[in-house]
Amino acid sequence: MIDDDPNIRQGLERTLKQRNFDVVLTQNGMDGVSLLCDDIGCVILDVKMPKVSGIEVYGMLKEKDPNVPVIFYSAYPGGEDVAKK
Repeated sequence: MIDDDPNIRQGLERTLKQRNFDVVLTQNGMDGVSLLCDDIGCVILDVKMPKVSGIEVYGMLKEKDPNVPVIFYSAYPGGEDVAKK
């Protein structure tokens, strides 16, 4: 899970762990890209982050592993831009 907001990371981590998922957390896209490995089954990715946006991170993730599923989410309107990716 890649999100710059610690409250969002903690909440989603708690929810996913209650459902028996292993969770790897990072607060920025570059760290998330570097942590991507064969053990990662899915990436939950915030769209709006400082420095490197989720859209840019998506490209880097797909370059590293074209088959990794990515779930975008955002608290901001405008998701139609993400849907086009």
